[in-house]
Amino acid sequence: MLVTSVCGHIMNYDFPEKYRNWKGTPFTSLYTAPIEKKVTANAKAAVSSLKEAAKGINTIILWLDCDREGEAIAFDVLDVCKSISKPLKVYRAHFSTVTVEDIRNALENLTDPNEKLANAVTIRQEVDLRIGACFTRFQTLLIQEMFPKYGVISYGPCQFPTLGFIVERYQLIKKFVPEKFFYLDCRVEREVANKKLEVKFEWGRNRLFDELATCILLESCEEAKHAKVIKVVKKETYKRKPYPLNTIALQKTASRKLHFSGHKIMEMAEKLYNKGLISYPRTETSRYSSTINIKNLVNRQTGSNVWGNFATRLIENKDGLFKGPLNGKDDDKAHPPIHPVKLARYVLD
Repeated sequence: MLVTSVCGHIMNYDFPEKYRNWKGTPFTSLYTAPIEKKVTANAKAAVSSLKEAAKGINTIILWLDCDREGEAIAFDVLDVCKSISKPLKVYRAHFSTVTVEDIRNALENLTDPNEKLANAVTIRQEVDLRIGACFTRFQTLLIQEMFPKYGVISYGPCQFPTLGFIVERYQLIKKFVPEKFFYLDCRVEREVANKKLEVKFEWGRNRLFDELATCILLESCEEAKHAKVIKVVKKETYKRKPYPLNTIALQKTASRKLHFSGHKIMEMAEKLYNKGLISYPRTETSRYSSTINIKNLVNRQTGSNVWGNFATRLIENKDGLFKGPLNGKDDDKAHPPIHPVKLARYVLD
């Protein structure tokens, strides 16, 4: 058995040479112009490796991501292999995690590749190319006439909506007019069971924008010297377990708690992934597959001098402590939620 790999898409679409003259090609002609499928510049080595591996084979199993993009890449890989070795028996392996159980299950349940999913990606790529090229050329040439120093003004179906959100938020921030506000902060410190306990009293008005009125109320409180508690509210609070971590949740949580940019967060996550410490960090999935043994993952953390004791208690399941993770709604069928693969015993560079 020969095993080889690719890194992302190995093919992309482009216009023939005669349509690459920006000024000499009418913008609207790009909507109907023929397009060509070519090997991407950074995938030439991978394609050469595929062709070498395809020599003399009669069966191929496609182990690509189990989403639309993975299906499209699978058919590109198949086209390359068929150009070298015909005919081929073709099978598709479906898996979402690289565990023994999932790999074995995928091998025992091989299917045919899904051409409809691959075609959906092909259509999306073609639409992106035609719309992006047309508007990029149009606005670039238009703006360069007025502002020659500007380079390419790129347009894309995702770029512009995202830019709209950014501009909208920027305008809200610029238009915001801050106002000073004032409030009464009343706290009492008591000693209970040899521990200092601070009690904060809430003010019904919460805050005022009038400093003089707030000062008058403060003086009234100080002159009275005594206060009367009119209501005591007691309630139990619960903190629900978080849903399994996907990419968006990772970026939100790390940005809020660590104050890193989204780019920095993903850069660090990629380093952790490449060192085999966490699972693939680009995922939309927020629920674990039944083939993932959660207890095995927790067991690998028992050697930590920080959370090892807690991990051990979970494994021992005393008093029913181990309840398993919650299940979110999203599952991209390609990658599991982000989780530690093994115990990290050192700090990354």
